[in-house]
Amino acid sequence: METKAIRFTLPLAHDARSVKAARTAINEHLVASSGTQFISDAVLLTSELVTNALTHTLDGCQLQFYFDPVARFLRVDVHDSSSVQPAIVNRAAGAGGLGLRLVDGSSTAWGSAPTPTGKSVWFELGNRPEHP
Repeated sequence: METKAIRFTLPLAHDARSVKAARTAINEHLVASSGTQFISDAVLLTSELVTNALTHTLDGCQLQFYFDPVARFLRVDVHDSSSVQPAIVNRAAGAGGLGLRLVDGSSTAWGSAPTPTGKSVWFELGNRPEHP
């Protein structure tokens, strides 16, 4: 079993194929590092965040991945060029926003933060180590 933490950054174009590329990268890195308990949730939640980034911007986005196989902790960040912070919408308010409800219900933690070029939306699975 791999015991070293794994990090990678993947730039994604503003293209529908980018969602599949993000899912594939998450899946391959977790399989290779024995993070199999996180695969289903990680792939689904990554797909939601990348889809949101591509839907709400005209640019691509950047995926950042961190997995600590010893602590059994995963964090995925998706950076995009929009400064609009995401919000979970009331289902009665209309279509959209349901993906964040899924992220909220399936992750250990999630959130967003402004960046100099837009924002980062992230989720975590597992228990956060003291020094990731």
